[in-house]
Amino acid sequence: MKRRTFLGRVASAALAFVTLGCSALLTGCTITLADVLTEIGNVLQFIAPLVSGILPIVEVADPVLAPAVTAANAVFQAGVAAASDFLDQWSASSAAAQPGILGQLQAVASALQSDLSNLLAAAHVSDSTVSTEVTTIVTTATQEVAALLAFIAQLGTSGGTAAALHAAAKHYSGSLTPTADARASIVAHLRKPTGDAPLDTVRKHVAEKLSDVTIKRTRAGKDTFFDIPA
Repeated sequence: MKRRTFLGRVASAALAFVTLGCSALLTGCTITLADVLTEIGNVLQFIAPLVSGILPIVEVADPVLAPAVTAANAVFQAGVAAASDFLDQWSASSAAAQPGILGQLQAVASALQSDLSNLLAAAHVSDSTVSTEVTTIVTTATQEVAALLAFIAQLGTSGGTAAALHAAAKHYSGSLTPTADARASIVAHLRKPTGDAPLDTVRKHVAEKLSDVTIKRTRAGKDTFFDIPA
């Protein structure tokens, strides 16, 4: 899949960057270009199954809404795939081409926000407990998309190229773990029982699927990747 291809390139880049030294890549020996690109890959890997988890919840609570939710989810998933494709193109393109591709990525990522709003409207269930679950998932996804948009904006101000970000290398500070933290939080939430047995069964299944998503982290000053369990 496209997301896997992009993440493979990031891993290769990390191995190349590690020989260049801390001062060349990091601000205060913290975040590298590979770190930032890995986090973008994390966002894309995470939000696709996260948002897909809304459908089984709605199917239990209000099956009549399922077709509309299915359609809205399909639009969102297509947007995630398009974003991954543009990232793949950006990472493989020349410095001259990268700013233009970044603009296309900006448009696709912005559309993801609208897609999430449409999905939330489609999943407007009457049950307050289920409504809370849907809203929690959409809110988490919206925050992840906002992080993606923030990165794109910062990269744009640096010139929109990998070389520019390599030179700046300061778009995040401290430990780069927002997606790992978001995943841990939503999984913990979904594992807490609501008292509704059918709903809790589905929520637990969604939590387990999210736990299986590979989220990667780099240690400050070390391009060492490892899986983070939920």
